[in-house]
Amino acid sequence: MKNVFLKILMKNINKEQYTDDEIEIIKYGYESVYITITKILFIIIVSLVLNIFKEVILFLLIFNVIRTFAFGIHATKSSICLISSTLIFIGLPYILMYIELNNIIKLLLGVILIIYIFLYSPADTYKRPIINK
Repeated sequence: MKNVFLKILMKNINKEQYTDDEIEIIKYGYESVYITITKILFIIIVSLVLNIFKEVILFLLIFNVIRTFAFGIHATKSSICLISSTLIFIGLPYILMYIELNNIIKLLLGVILIIYIFLYSPADTYKRPIINK
């Protein structure tokens, strides 16, 4: 399916206007968009089936706000990314719906996590290594 999607989009590219390297970059960008959209659609469909759509969307929004400055590790394969993303974005909200925590404990955990994020972000990744402190 991905290859069909890429072929359709690449037909619309004027190949005389770009170098071979630029065409590869465009193809890589299209592939990234395809993978992202299909992964999000899968997660949304599973959340609808499990009746936790609102919680998953809220978790995705909060995660993406944090990720804008924290970066992070990326999976080496799309399938690994889909499995880990599904476990995180579906599993965590699903589990947290059934755990009863006192509001003071929730607040304390929230503060600790925010401090942790500010202390340890951005993360050192292969594509974005931290050069200095």
